[in-house]
Amino acid sequence: MKKFLLVLDGFQLSMGTVDFAIRLAKSEQAQLVGLFPEEPTYRSYDMYRVIMGASDVDQTVENLDKLDEAKREEAMSQFQSACEKAGITFSIHRDKRLADRVVIEESTYADLLIICKLERFSLAEEEIPSVFLQKLMASSFCPVLVVPPAYQAVDEVFILYDGKPSSVFAAKHFRYILPGLAATPNVQVVTVHPEGESSHLPNNKLMRDFVNRFYPNANYIQLRGSSEEQIKGYVRNNSGNELLVVGAYRRSDLSRWFKSSMADVLIKELNNPVFIAHH
Repeated sequence: MKKFLLVLDGFQLSMGTVDFAIRLAKSEQAQLVGLFPEEPTYRSYDMYRVIMGASDVDQTVENLDKLDEAKREEAMSQFQSACEKAGITFSIHRDKRLADRVVIEESTYADLLIICKLERFSLAEEEIPSVFLQKLMASSFCPVLVVPPAYQAVDEVFILYDGKPSSVFAAKHFRYILPGLAATPNVQVVTVHPEGESSHLPNNKLMRDFVNRFYPNANYIQLRGSSEEQIKGYVRNNSGNELLVVGAYRRSDLSRWFKSSMADVLIKELNNPVFIAHH
């Protein structure tokens, strides 16, 4: 039985994400693990405001911490109820260590990590994807599926292929881990060619043989121009709910200061599920 790891914030539970994960686990007959990181420094309230404004700081913090515990318990209860109603195999994990370390460690033993695009495990406002989410996408030991907060059934799959081994690696693992979704009749292999370069499919013979074996009903889409702009435009012009398969996220921290990855751009500017896998 495959194991899907669903990362959830007990203070801001996304039931749309829970619904997506449950439906996926049910269709793939996988065990769903609801992981609720509870690092001690992350609270639902602003500690600085409490310190500056409360007459009895210790008592106020104690009361607010009790309310936070109640919120987390309610979130876990909602997750449990949804799983029981769906009749799937599930479990709940709680861990009070640093959230990113907990998730990365557990990803070692999972087949797929599922997380909402809005997760940040912080009160601070951040751009999407958050630093927390970027770290998970770069360091996870299993593929990552980043989903929008509202559930919508996937009706098409776009495999983004740039000729690099990482894009084939992602397409291969998508087929292994989510064969139900991969079997949809609406699969497109999307390639973007820079201006002035050949319009031939990179590694044409090898790639077509791969696609014939893994996605026999797939269509090939050839675009020309900037990869980011062409893919965003193409996805927006389609009326369905496409799942995007993307390879290679792992990069050094330094490189992220200068250039966002394709996955970053797609997660930020589109509202589609994004499957990411890297070596």
